[in-house]
Amino acid sequence: MAARVKSQTCRSSDVWVGHVDSFFDGDRLRCWDFLDISFLHGKKPVPLAMRKLTAIVLTIAALASGQENEPATGLLVTFKAGEATDVVITPNIMLYVPAGRPATPFLPPGRFTAVWEGALHIDLRGDYSFQAIGRGGVKLVVNNETLLDLPGISALGKPPTTKIVRLNKGANAIKVTYKSPARGDAQLRLFWSELPDKPLPHEPIRTGQLRQNANPALAQADLRRTGRELFLEARCIRCHQGEGSLPELAMSGPSFGQIGDRRHVDWMAQWILDPKAQRGSARMPRVLHGPTAMADSQAIAAYLGTLKDSKPTTGKSSEPDLEAGTELIEKLNCAGCHNLPGAEAEKGKLNLDHINQKFTQGEL
Repeated sequence: MAARVKSQTCRSSDVWVGHVDSFFDGDRLRCWDFLDISFLHGKKPVPLAMRKLTAIVLTIAALASGQENEPATGLLVTFKAGEATDVVITPNIMLYVPAGRPATPFLPPGRFTAVWEGALHIDLRGDYSFQAIGRGGVKLVVNNETLLDLPGISALGKPPTTKIVRLNKGANAIKVTYKSPARGDAQLRLFWSELPDKPLPHEPIRTGQLRQNANPALAQADLRRTGRELFLEARCIRCHQGEGSLPELAMSGPSFGQIGDRRHVDWMAQWILDPKAQRGSARMPRVLHGPTAMADSQAIAAYLGTLKDSKPTTGKSSEPDLEAGTELIEKLNCAGCHNLPGAEAEKGKLNLDHINQKFTQGEL
C-alpha cells in the first residue's frame, strides 16, 4: 500500500502548478491530488475541471516514467568458452547442454561457464531457501552473501540446499556462476522455497520475478542472433557457401513433387511474386523484383503447374460433403488457430479465405 510522504510544490518555469500530495509506490513517485493551484502575479486560480485534468496528466506521466525505468524481466546470462563470449536473456536459471555441443550457437563446443546476473523481485519480505539441481560447479550469491559455492554437484543424491535467508521487499541482487562438468551433459536448475521451515517444496522461481540489469553488449548479441535466424530462415546457404555444420542448414523448402496436382497455378504465381503479401509469417523471401517480376512469377507458376502425377487418375472423385466438412471443422476446433471464411478476423490466426484459390479439390 502506498504511504504518504509529503506535500510538495511543483513548478514549471514562472507558473506555479500547485501543491501536490506525493506518494511512493515501490520506486515510483506519484502525483496524487491537488490541494491548491494558482498562477503568479495575482492571476485567478485555474478552474476545477482544469485542475483535475492536470492532476490526471501528471499522474500518468509519473507512472509512465516509472514503467520506462523498470528493468525487463529475465536475467542476463553471459556464456564464455575459451576466448569466445555470448550474452542472452533467459526467463529462469536453468540450462541443459548435451556433451560435445556448444552452449550457444556462437561458442565452440566443450567446457564453458555461464553467469546469470540481475535482481530477484519480492512482493513482501520473507524467508527463503534455494536448491541447486544438476551437474557441474555452481556458486550462488544473493545480496552479496554467498549461499552456495560447490565445485561440483551431481544428479545423484539429495540436491544441495542453502540455509534460510531473509529477502527484502523489492529487488534483491542475485548472481549465479555455473561451470560445466569435465565429462557428460551440463545441467542446472535453481529452485527456491518460501517459508522453507513449514516446509514447502522447492520449485522454479516464478516468471517475472527475475529482472535483468542493463548491458550494452546485449544489443549487439541480439543483432547477431537475429541475423543468424534470418540467414537460416531464408536458406541463404542454398545459394552461398559458408563454413559450419549447423543442423538447420539441412532444412529444405516444400517439395515440388506433383505440385501441379496440389496447387492452383494462379495462386502459385501470386505466392512466388510476394510470399509475405499472402501470409505475413511466410519464410520464403521475395526473390523477383523489377518490371518483369509479375511476368516471371506467372512463367514459373506455369511450369510448376506441369509437375503432375504421370499416372492417370482412375474413376471420378466424389462431390465434397459440405455438411460432414462443417462437422469436422467444429469437432477439430479449426477456429482455434484459423480465421474461418466469413468470420471476424482475429490477430495471430491464419486466414482461410484463400483456401479455394490455393488448393485443388481434395488436396488440402
